[in-house]
Amino acid sequence: MTTMRDKTTYMNHIKVTSKSNQMQFLCAYNAFHGLEEMITSEPDEEELYDHLQNWINTLNKNPRTIQTYFSQIKKYLHYRGIKMNPLDIRQCLNFPTKYEEDLHPLGIDEIQQILTECDKKRRAMYLTQLSSGMRIGEIVQLRRKDIRMNMGRMTIKIPSWMTKRRRGRTTFVSVEAAKLLLPLIMDLDDDDLVFGTAQNVSASRMAEIMYLHRLLEKNKLNQKYETNSRNQITTHSFRAFFITRVSRHDANLAKYFAGQKGYLMQYDRLTDEEKLESYMKFETSLLIYGGTKDRERIQKLEDDLVQVKDLKMENDNLRRRMANLEEYVFDKYLYDSIKGEPMASRKKVPSKFVAGNIRHSRE
Repeated sequence: MTTMRDKTTYMNHIKVTSKSNQMQFLCAYNAFHGLEEMITSEPDEEELYDHLQNWINTLNKNPRTIQTYFSQIKKYLHYRGIKMNPLDIRQCLNFPTKYEEDLHPLGIDEIQQILTECDKKRRAMYLTQLSSGMRIGEIVQLRRKDIRMNMGRMTIKIPSWMTKRRRGRTTFVSVEAAKLLLPLIMDLDDDDLVFGTAQNVSASRMAEIMYLHRLLEKNKLNQKYETNSRNQITTHSFRAFFITRVSRHDANLAKYFAGQKGYLMQYDRLTDEEKLESYMKFETSLLIYGGTKDRERIQKLEDDLVQVKDLKMENDNLRRRMANLEEYVFDKYLYDSIKGEPMASRKKVPSKFVAGNIRHSRE
């Protein structure tokens, strides 16, 4: 006997997918009023696309969110026996234009203000995210057993089931983050959540998003992008800070520690000792408080290095010009010396102009 397909059976169908994917479907489904009525009416192709276009037009959402919602609804319709051709979708449906904003870089002053105003537990969490590159969905699932003290440093082993790409990885936290994190985990059991407020990942993640939103609003840091209603500073901003700072040293390492795709696979084969050694090379650039003098010193060294490179380039140009000038003088002297004179009476070229004996004036 064939089971009647509906929303309940579809939820069971996608049960093995990530919680975030299931939540996305529910959000899209709840936003499409009259979806089931449309399906049971068995619309023809024109009616189907008219229904979908009207739904898209009424969604007061970010263009990216609308695309995500439509993708979820398309899969559900396919499951219910309504299949759409990709070419027909492109021809028959119009989506709002995606705007690519110049993303706001999280500054040290803003971070320090947030850390000053938040509670102690969030201060440890934000510093951990800033120095480890973890996603908010990963950090709220972090348990005591995932944090280890290896090689005298705090190491985080992120399980594959917890990550977006289902790929486990190792990352570290800065010394200043470890100072706040250590007291929090001292009395926890292995399976206790470190930062999460609930076993439900979506609920815990949303709680952190709302907490930061209220904190930003209270401290007048809730500036929004012009093309949408999104705050310029979000929970992702802490992770983006890590990626930006580490990318200046090694873009592939930044991708590895942050769990992004596209890094060289050789980083998977590094030992924990080698990973820590690499991490410590850029750790000072991740410090929020204790690294002020170090950051100033590093910035000065970088500025000096730029000046040295500029001086070297200028010196090389001067040397080339000097060599060209000496070659010209030599050719002119030689030409003037032998012009119109018999071979026997031609002047001897001074030794200082003989090839191999030419020296720069400063030498």
